[in-house]
Amino acid sequence: MGNSQFPNTSADKHDVRMAPQTHLSFVQKRALQTHQRQIPGLTQADLCRCALGEFGVRVARSTTSRIPREDIPVILNLRAKRQQKGRHAEMEKALFYFVLDTQSKVTLTKFILHQKANQLLEDAGATMKLSLAWVSRFKARHGIKSYRLHGDSASVELETLHQRRRELRTLLDGYAACDVFNMDETVHFYRMTPSRDLATMPLSVRRKISRAFR
Repeated sequence: MGNSQFPNTSADKHDVRMAPQTHLSFVQKRALQTHQRQIPGLTQADLCRCALGEFGVRVARSTTSRIPREDIPVILNLRAKRQQKGRHAEMEKALFYFVLDTQSKVTLTKFILHQKANQLLEDAGATMKLSLAWVSRFKARHGIKSYRLHGDSASVELETLHQRRRELRTLLDGYAACDVFNMDETVHFYRMTPSRDLATMPLSVRRKISRAFR
């Protein structure tokens, strides 16, 4: 009999049949391992229902039978479903850390990744050059996608906010309200950053004006 937290009802069986069957990512497998450690006595059917309820995916019982004893590798991209290694594992590791470190600071493009990858190879003493096609494969291996930037990241210096507000009020006192407009830095449109970015997750908009040109 299944665990009470995952009741074995006819509705459950119907949902399991209707859900698409798929492979689990490493992070999903780790979550199921955690469930089994926290709730002793979970059956394979319980884990199947847990995968359906939490991730919306249907997995075979043979898969859940292996998960508890599976040694899940420590990899950089936990959303991956297979451990894929390129020809330059150490360079790829350094490049992925570069993405993680810079994706919230600057706008990344395939050309930046291409240049950085070749720079890392050169620093390691390699003479070969990587192509943009290699960058595409690297992105696929590590779950790096093109996201549209949204919202606006915090770019206000909070410690000077009140002072700046007072200065603004003083400046605007000499103008009628109908003569005050918010132009939002339109004079700098020519040096705005792109609206899309390469990253491992959706990001908010950083300062739209590239500081590199100031």
